[in-house]
Amino acid sequence: MLRITLKLNDIEVRKIETNSETFTIGRGSDNDLQIDNLAVSKDHARLKLEKDGYVLYDMKSTNGTYLGKEKISSHTLKHGDVVTIGKHTLTFENMGKKGGQEAADLNKTMILETREHANRQNPPAADESQFQKGPLGTVTVVSGSNAHSTYELTGRMTVFGKDPTARICLKGMFMPDIAGFFYREKKGYDLMPPEKKNKLKLNGKPVDKATRLSEGDVIEVGGSRLSFAFKK
Repeated sequence: MLRITLKLNDIEVRKIETNSETFTIGRGSDNDLQIDNLAVSKDHARLKLEKDGYVLYDMKSTNGTYLGKEKISSHTLKHGDVVTIGKHTLTFENMGKKGGQEAADLNKTMILETREHANRQNPPAADESQFQKGPLGTVTVVSGSNAHSTYELTGRMTVFGKDPTARICLKGMFMPDIAGFFYREKKGYDLMPPEKKNKLKLNGKPVDKATRLSEGDVIEVGGSRLSFAFKK
């Protein structure tokens, strides 16, 4: 079992586990791990389970895949390896194989203790076609930088903030690098804070966990106001 922790600017974005023989990483929505960022190629990297463990292959990406400062074309992963793709980092942990009651007890404990965190950071994956059937969300910048700009939330995850790699890039002295995330699910969109202590507000109230968005909701952060709506 391999655990992958995805981070942007040291903020955990997603954590997933896999024991699949192959696992794909890239910007395209058909990847097992989608990183919705222009610095990431559509089909950026691939994991393949081989004799000595998982091997990470760069799929001739535009910006490359790095282990530390070394650009790699392939690398047999070791426990704790940290790989950089664009401005994102991926930490790989070998969870080993546990059997019997020990594994069942451990799994039950982890579920009970981390369910809320897991749901917040890593919404269950779904077929992209299911997202396409649901209404498309949009965000309009009402005030602040990029005022009157409207963005369609087409990806599963849309990052907004001051970081230049954010899909919705907002400026301002008090704007955080990562202000928050929009997560698309089959039944709608969730607004996700980057951490519990943050400057994000929804309809005037602080946001400290995943919150389902409704038509006309107003998001405030770093001197900017954004309005959420569904595309007609």
